[in-house]
Amino acid sequence: MIELGVAALAGIIFAAICVAVLIVVGIMNIRAGRKALARARAEGKSITWHRQILILFGLNNIVFAALLALVVLLAVLVDRTAKLVIIGLLAVLFLMSIVLVVRCVMSVMQTSRELTRPRQDI
Repeated sequence: MIELGVAALAGIIFAAICVAVLIVVGIMNIRAGRKALARARAEGKSITWHRQILILFGLNNIVFAALLALVVLLAVLVDRTAKLVIIGLLAVLFLMSIVLVVRCVMSVMQTSRELTRPRQDI
């Protein structure tokens, strides 16, 4: 059994709280994004879910929570094979997080361009 000091236990508890908060915020963002998507579709706009900023941000929060949880596991586990599996998962989640952040930034830039473009129908 691994013996952890008080500081290590406090760090693990803090990380667990951060993971929980990130997951809750991610779920709230996804729900808000789905509502915004429904409103936009009711107005006749054709918007796909992967262009909705709140959904992308919510997914990124959940992926970041998973990254944080895996880093804590990596620090606590002793088994070499488990550490290698976790490192592989960390790499995949890190790449997924990068893709989500890039998609989010691209969606924000596109929305900004659409809002600053003069309207033709007036």
